[in-house]
Amino acid sequence: MATTASLEALSKLRELNQELGWYVVPFLVLVLYIYGVEVKNARET
Repeated sequence: MATTASLEALSKLRELNQELGWYVVPFLVLVLYIYGVEVKNARET
């Protein structure tokens, strides 16, 4: 049986940040991927 504190912690973990939201995570991954590709291309030329 889960305690009140553990249920509250889980709800806050799933919420992450109301203003930011989970959509920022894949967006950040995409930006870092594009940046990495551009750095690799710049080193090759």
